Amino acid sequence: MRPIVDGIKHEYEDRVAFFYLDAEGDGKSVFARYEFVGHPGYLLLRPDGSVAWRFLGVRTHAQFASEIGKVLTRSGRGPRHVPALS
Repeated sequence: MRPIVDGIKHEYEDRVAFFYLDAEGDGKSVFARYEFVGHPGYLLLRPDGSVAWRFLGVRTHAQFASEIGKVLTRSGRGPRHVPALS
């Protein structure tokens, strides 16, 4: 999944902040907070930290791009703000 996410990151990094977290390490509290029971898990968060989209499992590049596009469209593509994850 990392190559797919890296490609998406390259396309959207000017509008979306990307974090890679290990479910057993630095991301353990995030996985618990958002109630992920497995991995890979993905979240798109709004600037206020609420969940705009979540998914558990494998996604294609096109599926990621579609979901990010929907969230950005709904948000009006406003100024970039990165919510705290911990």
